Amino acid sequence: NWNDLSAAIAKAEATRKALEAEGLKAGLTQAEMDKMSLSELQKAVDKAKNKTEIEKTIADIKVLNPNATGSNGTALSDMTLDELKALLSALQQERATLEAAARSAGMKDDEIKQYSSNAALQQVVNEKQKAQRDALIKEILAMEGHPSESELQGKTLDELKAIKAQLTEQAAQRTALISDIKALAAELGESVDENALKGMTYDQLVAKKQELQNKKAENNNKKLEEQRQANLAAIAKLDPDAAAALKDADANTVSAKLNDVRSLRANLEATAAGLGINAADYPINAALEQAIKEKQAAQSSSSDTPAGGNS
Repeated sequence: NWNDLSAAIAKAEATRKALEAEGLKAGLTQAEMDKMSLSELQKAVDKAKNKTEIEKTIADIKVLNPNATGSNGTALSDMTLDELKALLSALQQERATLEAAARSAGMKDDEIKQYSSNAALQQVVNEKQKAQRDALIKEILAMEGHPSESELQGKTLDELKAIKAQLTEQAAQRTALISDIKALAAELGESVDENALKGMTYDQLVAKKQELQNKKAENNNKKLEEQRQANLAAIAKLDPDAAAALKDADANTVSAKLNDVRSLRANLEATAAGLGINAADYPINAALEQAIKEKQAAQSSSSDTPAGGNS
């Protein structure tokens, strides 16, 4: 309605008068401002008030992008300070990303500074990364188990670095596997063809090592059983009943029992020697122990009988 329209007109006029007052203080003439629309006046006042900062911001922008413009191709000179600051911030963020990429590509800070514009630095980074990519692809293609060249060409620099690291680790694992296989074969008294090992795939090497480990385990189990049987036989000579009871016992239990039986034998033989008993006549511990008891009983009985004991 008419009242709203009148209020809007009054507000616009007040805004304009305030802007013109600011413009006059900033060095604009009334004649210049009379020719401007309200939006043009706003920009002109903004420029006049922030002339020094605007000029510096435009200079900083042109360092990073000499051909920079605002949205829709707006000239820098027609942009407000806030618009210029937003554009400079975007260019600075782009610069930071480019400098990080440049360092990753092996460039030093002094070298980076030689390329003040983002476009120039981007071009150098692209060239450095291409050289790195080409060198990496060449290295990877010389490694065992590498992907095809066409596949590598589609990878980023970081992806290529990861592939090289993975293949390097696999190569180290292969070397370790071959070393383990040779050591296992030597333990087992088997010969291995190193050239044949080098020609095996990683999975084949893993399988070969497992095969030799299984053989080693079998041999160890066989030796363990042989020792268990020998220990049982040794126990049987001294204590047949204990040997029979341990027929199905594990190797450690049998070994421990043999130590106990031998320790007992040593004690019995020492006691028998003191009593004048020939322990060799009693190869079984129980028999020797019985002979000792009888001898001790006889001696005790003899000592208990008075001198001239016949009445």
